[in-house]
Amino acid sequence: MIDQNIIDRAKKLNFLPIPGSELDNLKRKLSLSFSLEFLELSKIASLEYFSTFPINNLNQETNHSVIGETLQMRANANLPKDTLVLFEEYESLMLMKCFGDHEEIYWMAAEDYYRYCDNEPLEYNPTIFPTFTDFFSYLLDEEEKRRVEEKAK
Repeated sequence: MIDQNIIDRAKKLNFLPIPGSELDNLKRKLSLSFSLEFLELSKIASLEYFSTFPINNLNQETNHSVIGETLQMRANANLPKDTLVLFEEYESLMLMKCFGDHEEIYWMAAEDYYRYCDNEPLEYNPTIFPTFTDFFSYLLDEEEKRRVEEKAK
């Protein structure tokens, strides 16, 4: 069960949710099952609206979308079928491994990508969020800090 405090904090940010039809499309196109916590939190706020990371669009199927990047990396770079690409930059990338009952988020150095794909130990001290709720809570913290700083200016 998701902590009500997290839900209340997320609602105060007034982000748009991921529409149910688009969540269904994401599941179907990537052949993944998502946890109840991911599905519930996605109904409150889509990840791409948080300013902490340049998260790919979850709703489209272009080169800079979760679906497009994930399918491309599956085809070209041996990305495991249970993983999706939240963002990729020059130095780092963020992946979400979907177990069905929970997700793990890996923010790693680009040099560790192939180690991840080959199920080898990561060398460059990745940040790992053990559940989607942990990741979402971190994003909330960072977004709230950013908004306070903007108001102070």
